[in-house]
Amino acid sequence: MEFTIGQNTSLPLLKMQVVKNGTQDFDFMMKFIETSSVFFSMVNTENGISKILTKSAGFVEKLEMDPNASAEFYIYYKFTSQDTSKIGRYEGQFVFINETGTLVLPIRENLYINVVESFNSIDITYNPCYTLEYSCCTTPFPTPTPTPTNEPEISVTPTMTVTPTPTLTPTPTQTPNQPICMHHFYNQLVYSTTNFGDFRNNTILACLALNGLEQGTDSVNGYYDRYTNSQQLTVGDLLYSNDKTCFSTGDTGYFIMWQGGSYNVYLILNGVMQDSTYIC
Repeated sequence: MEFTIGQNTSLPLLKMQVVKNGTQDFDFMMKFIETSSVFFSMVNTENGISKILTKSAGFVEKLEMDPNASAEFYIYYKFTSQDTSKIGRYEGQFVFINETGTLVLPIRENLYINVVESFNSIDITYNPCYTLEYSCCTTPFPTPTPTPTNEPEISVTPTMTVTPTPTLTPTPTQTPNQPICMHHFYNQLVYSTTNFGDFRNNTILACLALNGLEQGTDSVNGYYDRYTNSQQLTVGDLLYSNDKTCFSTGDTGYFIMWQGGSYNVYLILNGVMQDSTYIC
């Protein structure tokens, strides 16, 4: 059996009629086909290389107008442009597979597919309209140029209107009232000396630094400016960073302050005086 199709085309449809040849039980074969999956394969007759390998095919019954006519059944495969991309001669086979076995068609003679050269363009885009127009083949009709109608022109003398520029008045920014808490006494909160460095976390270093300041053998090199509500600090007094804030500092550790005419070591936690006697 010979079948011919153009290169890079998908039509015509490849069809094979299932016929009664008297060598097999036709009804049995039809029942087998109806319960099978159908595949199509195609190989090049020159080199045996597969061009199509077990791609899905179909099975259909031809409906006749005469109800007494014998039923006709066809197996078919629809090519794609990739299937027919190379000119040549190929051999094709349909394969039916179900749970009972495999059937290969055709049986009596081989099926040959000839892919021949096609000189028509296959790159033209399909247009569903009845009339196809392509820029290469259509001569455009000249577009009529409308004849202008002379109408009287009305000259309008523009009136100059002076639009006053609005003066922007700055809106004063409302500053919310901040609470003010006055603190009248200033102190230097010493936390480091030249000889012993930062002693906030070490009682021994704090006492050595105190002794050095008292003897004049050491000097201050690190301190905070702090304000208090009382001149002589006692347990529970708060320390502030300036003379108007209502929030105490977070100072924590051992500090040296000048109180009552001499230096003393104080323990302060979160800006609150804890202890000031007998530390050293």
